[in-house]
Amino acid sequence: MKVLKYIWVALLIISILLPMLLFLNPFVWGMRRAPEYIPSERLEKVLLKMDEEINKIERTEIYTYNNEPNLWYLRDCENQKLDSLNNFKIDLTEIKSDSFIREKIKKYAPLIEKEIECKCYDSLIFSYQLRVSEHDLTEVAVGFKIKSK
Repeated sequence: MKVLKYIWVALLIISILLPMLLFLNPFVWGMRRAPEYIPSERLEKVLLKMDEEINKIERTEIYTYNNEPNLWYLRDCENQKLDSLNNFKIDLTEIKSDSFIREKIKKYAPLIEKEIECKCYDSLIFSYQLRVSEHDLTEVAVGFKIKSK
């Protein structure tokens, strides 16, 4: 009788754990890469050149990780089934001179626009935090409409 009880408990545990291992696959959970936009080599070169030119005067970094990395978004865009286009966003870290950075943005915006591979973006947005005083930061965004080709 006790043996039969242990067999039923074992079958119950297996019937719960086996579907979990097959369908939920907990071994892959920690291995998934977070979605992140990966720029093309040409765009990476333009961004690197812009970063080097800005870093001669100010210490800053350029990030493109906030863009739409979703494969389905890009497929829908290629098949022209999107209701609206997203913005291509470039984030810069803290800036001290607003006029200097705006000059560099105006210089590099057409080059970046040209190097964005897909036509799935509506506008190009640069955002950064401007240091107004020692303890005061202001969020600034500069946008450019991407020309349809």
